[in-house]
Amino acid sequence: MIALAPSDWLQALEAELDGLAQGTLGMPAVAVTRRSEAPPAAMEGAYLGLVSGEGSYQVGLAATSEGCQALARGLLAVEPSADPLPAADVADAVCEIVNMLAGGVQRRVRERSGLQVGLGLPTFFHGPVQPTERLGVAVAEVRVGGLSAALLVLHPRARRGEES
Repeated sequence: MIALAPSDWLQALEAELDGLAQGTLGMPAVAVTRRSEAPPAAMEGAYLGLVSGEGSYQVGLAATSEGCQALARGLLAVEPSADPLPAADVADAVCEIVNMLAGGVQRRVRERSGLQVGLGLPTFFHGPVQPTERLGVAVAEVRVGGLSAALLVLHPRARRGEES
């Protein structure tokens, strides 16, 4: 079994969003504009827990409320000119997108490393993720056409004296 770095999980998430955007969501290709460890502020979205022998990870997708509306419209095939979707429908749709992304990440991680990964349930959130001494965040800021979003991988930090 091959150990994976947070950047490996993030690359799998980026590839899954690109395929999902161009397929199911009917959007343009994903362009990564920046990678960092700083979670974006003033965004909302969804995350989903992944549990493996290496630890517990979470993958997520965040955007502005308008961006989440656009993602939900893409998933539900709603015309941009239609009335805005209710907040509960947007949250459900973004959670479903993250569920699809996590399933693809699960497959990619298994193919690359042989690591078995279990999936949790998606959770919708408002506001930035807060890294801690034990929790790190790998972020890929992306553009999908005119939409700005962020992909997040929350990961366990190596403790002092341990290798990362």
